[in-house]
Amino acid sequence: HAASAGRSTCRYNVGVLLLRLNGGAKAVEMPVEACREIRAEFVDVATDLDPTFRLLFALGLRSWELGDLESSLGLFMFLSEAGGAKAHRNAARLWEEAVLPHAEADEA
Repeated sequence: HAASAGRSTCRYNVGVLLLRLNGGAKAVEMPVEACREIRAEFVDVATDLDPTFRLLFALGLRSWELGDLESSLGLFMFLSEAGGAKAHRNAARLWEEAVLPHAEADEA
């Protein structure tokens, strides 16, 4: 459950376990689907741990805390495009909180 919630440590451990279960360093003998699944786990961890990504994510959180939802949404949408799953979830939540209510009010 924690890995699916986006926790980097758990995702890394899942990747290592999948690698071990599928032959470890013998990547030549590993099924293609297993390689793709393992790669996906490690790519998500690498994205989340990138220093620039982390800095921009923190800036997005701070903007959200200070009530600057537009800036926060813009940052999280940008990071979502860069492959950040947590940023994608935050952008979706902000979209629902900040944009949709205004759009519905404008339609009414």
